Amino acid sequence: MASYLFVTEEYFSPEKVTAKGGFGWSCTAKTRSGDRILVYVKGVGIAYEWEAQTDAERTASWPFMCDVRLIGKFNPPISMADLKNIFPKDQWPALYTHFRGLSAFQINEDIFNRIQSQKK
Repeated sequence: MASYLFVTEEYFSPEKVTAKGGFGWSCTAKTRSGDRILVYVKGVGIAYEWEAQTDAERTASWPFMCDVRLIGKFNPPISMADLKNIFPKDQWPALYTHFRGLSAFQINEDIFNRIQSQKK
């Protein structure tokens, strides 16, 4: 099982992903069923935790898609400023570029677990 951070815009409506799942979402080629996913909504912060329900598949509309389901919400979301207070630049360099150009990427277990510990 791997852990990922998906970066998205609010207009893609990540809030529509439910615990029932079966909601298709753009993912990485390596995403597999059971992988854990944190969702960073630009301008908001890490707002959701999802689980991949299917392996990544090539599609016509996105390079790779997988079905996801909601595991939980971060209320309030963990903002970019909050994340920078948790992780120094040498521990998570992508954070300090504001995930520029990234839409989905694998994160190590330590980062995932430390973010999870912030969930209220």
